[in-house]
Amino acid sequence: MKKLIVRLTLLLAVIIIIVGYQYARPILTSDEAISIATKHMDTVNNKMNLSYKTNNIESSWVNKDTFWNIASGNRKWSVFIDGVGIDINAYTGEFIEMIFPLDGVLTNDDHPDWFLK
Repeated sequence: MKKLIVRLTLLLAVIIIIVGYQYARPILTSDEAISIATKHMDTVNNKMNLSYKTNNIESSWVNKDTFWNIASGNRKWSVFIDGVGIDINAYTGEFIEMIFPLDGVLTNDDHPDWFLK
């Protein structure tokens, strides 16, 4: 019985440490997120011969700051550039997806070699 209590206590301590790390992990600043999103937009413009203006930044925000999003590390920046929505990981800046006007969607799985860091 004593071993079980010790194991459960250790498990609980590990879970608390992991959640605490996720909660305290810094996210990208707004300027960094916009810079990375602009770089991804330039890449798509060049690869697909598009002409979206990367200097026309409309808005940017981080998804809801809920306990579950923080604990699971599921936070993302959404940046809108010239009508195109670009989602990137809020911690690493990795590309998630790009949503074009008229519902065109480009994900990292479509062209993984385009969005390498």
